[in-house]
Amino acid sequence: MKKMLSVILAVLMIFSIISIGVSAKAEEKVPVVILQGYSGPNLAYADENGEPIFENGEVKLAWPLNFDNLGADITELLADVTLNQKDLGDAIVDVLQEYFEPLEMYPDGTSKNNLVPYPSGAAATRASTLIENGMEQYIPEAVVAEMAIEEVGAENVFGFTQDWRQSQVDSAADLDAYIQEVKAITGADQVDLYGLSHGGQYGTSYLYYYGHKSDVRHAIFGNPATLGTSAVGSFFTGEYVDANLEDVIAFVEHGFEYEKDWEWLLQLLLLDEFLVELVNSALVNTDLLEGIVLIPSLWDFVPHNYFEDALQYVGLNETDNGKLYNDTVKFHNDVNNDGLNLANKLADLETSGMKIGYVCGSGYDSVNGKYNSDILIDTYLSSGSDCALADETFASDYVQKNTVCNNPNHYHISPDFDIDASTGFLPDSTWYIKNQGHGMIMHDEYSKNLVHDFLWGDIDTVYSSKEYPQFNISQNNSEIIYARFDNTSSGYHSTNDTALILKNMSVEAEIAIWDIKAVGADITFDYTPGMRVPMGKVVEIGAINNDFDSAEKPFAIDITYTLMNIQMTSTISTIKFTPMTDDQMAKFSYLSQVAAVVPDEITTESTTTPDDTTTETTTENQTEETTGTKTENVQSEENPDTSRRVIPIASVGVIFGALAVAIGVSTKRKDEE
Repeated sequence: MKKMLSVILAVLMIFSIISIGVSAKAEEKVPVVILQGYSGPNLAYADENGEPIFENGEVKLAWPLNFDNLGADITELLADVTLNQKDLGDAIVDVLQEYFEPLEMYPDGTSKNNLVPYPSGAAATRASTLIENGMEQYIPEAVVAEMAIEEVGAENVFGFTQDWRQSQVDSAADLDAYIQEVKAITGADQVDLYGLSHGGQYGTSYLYYYGHKSDVRHAIFGNPATLGTSAVGSFFTGEYVDANLEDVIAFVEHGFEYEKDWEWLLQLLLLDEFLVELVNSALVNTDLLEGIVLIPSLWDFVPHNYFEDALQYVGLNETDNGKLYNDTVKFHNDVNNDGLNLANKLADLETSGMKIGYVCGSGYDSVNGKYNSDILIDTYLSSGSDCALADETFASDYVQKNTVCNNPNHYHISPDFDIDASTGFLPDSTWYIKNQGHGMIMHDEYSKNLVHDFLWGDIDTVYSSKEYPQFNISQNNSEIIYARFDNTSSGYHSTNDTALILKNMSVEAEIAIWDIKAVGADITFDYTPGMRVPMGKVVEIGAINNDFDSAEKPFAIDITYTLMNIQMTSTISTIKFTPMTDDQMAKFSYLSQVAAVVPDEITTESTTTPDDTTTETTTENQTEETTGTKTENVQSEENPDTSRRVIPIASVGVIFGALAVAIGVSTKRKDEE
């Protein structure tokens, strides 16, 4: 994989250099600075002068750890059936402490070991330099990097590295210094920023403290940990963690773009309750808490509504903890409070001409089971928006609060009626992707294209293009099913609609549709049970009757389907819609501009039943543009709530093979963070 990335990056660099050479009037390129997710940068042991130590020609790294060995050690413990949950939890903590010892901190939040990010500095972390030196593995966030290199050339792409354990205050200052280096090296007046997760957090902190310097042109942050995560808040306050392990498995499937559904294995083998209790037995271990509680960046992950309780629970104070305490209190008072300070600051920066955007995940239960999240970062913390609790919705008479956006012509309530974007940091330039797991922003074409067009196209706000509505759903192929109505924006429904647009997002197999049922609305559909939809193809399914007035708010459509692979499970995907009145559609006319489906192909219905041996497509490579019932094959997939109620039809061998895959994937997965 690294060799392939090396070749791709090298080719892109060569072409970018050629294009500059042949064009006498080459357009000036704005450098791109990539901000990595948590624990992304490598940390090397350093000498007394702060220079990395090399042994046998290789840099001596304290981070990353050997995750293969760590996973093997924990798997060995899990196989010990003689241990009860408490003893097993304690044993796992012992293993973790041994591996994480190089990262330990003193009480004031400074490192016990002399560690430095490697490589560091703008000159050393320039993509062209890394490629020339055969160090492509140090180019962060590969998909974004490739995209940026194609747009601005490898000499204008930089991967910021910092000691990710340090506070937001320190990271923001380091990023400011780094940007000055980039400007000096390239001669550019400004840079563009892309930040993932933790990168979105300290990128936002940088804008708060240093944005007035106008060194940034465009900034977009994916799945940002803007105000932290309740996962850390729960740990730092001793709160019980009630993790939804089905969501965890779905998250792993997203990471690997894996199209088989193994969530049901947890219940079948009675593992879900066991693993939740195991996690909690480990979290209450005081040795584990003491081992990481002095890491400054983790304190900045504590949400403001947890902060005072966390200070008391842990006992963090100015006398004993000095700089650590002062830095995190400053961050919480300045940025991580009720969010209004940040919203006002970002509004000022936008008024000055800076373009800023967020892409936030939603639709999963948070780690502690309380909040709507991308499984790791709570949506209310990433975006600043008001959100209903996990698996809940607003009251039926809820009206958006408009505390930040008070434009009466803007509708900011999500199709699931669980997010009020009018209260967010950036109400008009925050996109919400349902069922997008944390760190998965580059794992589907929709959000990848959104980032591209925000940085290098003409996308400024959620109203810039019908292709990018404010609310959408992940188009990761592991989700399989996407659906929306034909004449209303993704996730909404109006009297203009005459058909359901459905896509098979799989890249491995066709699907068989067995049932399409509206729940909470009197809508029926014209289809043949068992209809097949080829992989990657879109079909239009007409509505036989469409009694709009009977719709509740919101209502759901259950789609029962089978992915025609070796697993052959029957799955129900639940997709929620909010009905919009004619008055609302007139007032918020942009909701009638439907988003696109990729690829631009629509078949009229599927063409085969389960007994057929061939599949023929009625309309191939055809973009449908009919008046009245216009289906713009643009890209919006209001993908399912995906309540995956699964009926396994697999052999015992496949079942236990699936378990091995699930455990193996979970222990080995080290994402771009």
